[in-house]
Amino acid sequence: MIRNAVESFLGKISRMLLTDRARYLLQTALQAERDRLIGALADKMPRNPVLQGRKIYSQTDEDGILQEIFSRIGTESKVFVEFGCGDGRENNTHALLLDGWRGLWVDGSPKNKDAIRTELSCAERNPSLLLCEAFVSLTNIEPIYEAARAEFLNGDQRIDLLSMDLDGNDLHFLKALVKYRPRVICCEYNALLGPDIRASVTYNPDHRWLGEDYMGASLASFCDLLEPEGYTLVCCNISGANAFFVEQQYARLFGTYDRDAIFQPPRYHFIFLEDYPRRTLGFLATKTQYKSIGSKIPAAD
Repeated sequence: MIRNAVESFLGKISRMLLTDRARYLLQTALQAERDRLIGALADKMPRNPVLQGRKIYSQTDEDGILQEIFSRIGTESKVFVEFGCGDGRENNTHALLLDGWRGLWVDGSPKNKDAIRTELSCAERNPSLLLCEAFVSLTNIEPIYEAARAEFLNGDQRIDLLSMDLDGNDLHFLKALVKYRPRVICCEYNALLGPDIRASVTYNPDHRWLGEDYMGASLASFCDLLEPEGYTLVCCNISGANAFFVEQQYARLFGTYDRDAIFQPPRYHFIFLEDYPRRTLGFLATKTQYKSIGSKIPAAD
């Protein structure tokens, strides 16, 4: 999650350098831009869940989008798996944990795992959160996913949400996991490539994102993978970072819009919208206990 580290650093710099009035003006300008964009989307795509996007603990508006998606399709297991959870303060599933979900956080940074362990208490029995420090590869991604299934699911239950944000081999990892049929998939796409180019990072278990354009995969590439597997693209968030897919049986609940209309270009400056107060694990610590499973997972290639 190098991106999160960079963005966190930039956010700290902005808070140090900007006066209270400058922060207010920045927030006002960003909110006005967002309102304008959302208004235009509402006219064209009134059933697009991006219209309900908002930030609780997500990077920008993913929390509200996920709430809206599940308000329409319902939940089966209220279980998630998130690859690339960061230090837990800002990701796609922190708010879900607060709302009674259970799931698995995966991140390759010992620093991030230590930050989470410092704030949350450990429970070997009946944890609501599994915590896995691992560099993910095609060798270990299925055992990691299976660990969550074994811990939280019964019978034919499926994971409700798979969130993928690893800045590199994401498309290859989804190829390995789509057979498990998570009901909703949220994946980071490379918006720099536009809606129609088909391109993906070549699989490399040692890939690390270095702040360059060579990361992840294009939106069209994710659609090419997931649509034949029975998923429909229903939304891209307003910052042009994450795409949301649901099983095709639910597509009618979201309107019929083509990929070019749903696609959102890169607007990464929206990370500074509502970037204070500083997020913590404080509320999570009052109701969430974790179990660490890293030692049980095979090493990466």
